[in-house]
Amino acid sequence: MLSKSLTYIVLGAMSAHIGFAVASSAELAKLDLLVSQQLQVERATSALQLEAQQTLADNKRLIALYQQEHKALSKALARQQQQQDEVAEKRTELLAAQEVQEQRTQAYEQQLAQGSDFLLGIWPQLPPPISKANHDQWLKLQDNKLGLSERFAAMIDLLTKLEEFDASINLHQGQLMHQGEQWHGEQLFIGLSQAYYRLPNGEGVGVGGVVDGTWAWQSKPEAQAEINRAFEIYQGKQTVEFVTLPLTSVEVQP
Repeated sequence: MLSKSLTYIVLGAMSAHIGFAVASSAELAKLDLLVSQQLQVERATSALQLEAQQTLADNKRLIALYQQEHKALSKALARQQQQQDEVAEKRTELLAAQEVQEQRTQAYEQQLAQGSDFLLGIWPQLPPPISKANHDQWLKLQDNKLGLSERFAAMIDLLTKLEEFDASINLHQGQLMHQGEQWHGEQLFIGLSQAYYRLPNGEGVGVGGVVDGTWAWQSKPEAQAEINRAFEIYQGKQTVEFVTLPLTSVEVQP
């Protein structure tokens, strides 16, 4: 009986142990599953955190790049605006300079026209030496094919030469008509409007001036002494003194 009772006790203990073992395995399986799930959650969380950190870093880099690009674009736009402003300012300056130049050109053209008309009117009345010496400049002034500056320069040169000649006394050697014959004699010009001449032998003398709109020479034998004295004084052969000289008359010798 005792052995049978021990057998039952042993069997009961074994059954209880087996039941505990089965129960423990199920719990362990659940625990393993929970741990596995927890690890997966932690790994996923860690991955999400890393991804979030990477995304944040990428976003910061993009923002920095956008800021740099915006700054560069702002500078480029400012520089472009400045260049446009400078171009507009230069254009305004050029337009103003062009307007001033056009006004000057118009003034020069007007002065050239007035000067040309003046010289055209007096040219036949000028003493032969000055008209011959400035013949090339006179031709330039009349040449409409030349530029404004070249013609204007020729006009200024002519007017300057006339002013200098008119303010001085000039001695020349040249051809003239004396009593119907061609002679080469001395010519003493008092400015532009009056002159005197004498022939090489000193016997023939006369006056020169504008008659009927042109330059002409006239014989003046009655003023021979005065005219010869004027030449001698100018050449330093006589002392300086007042000399009464005749003027050009309206009668012209052939």
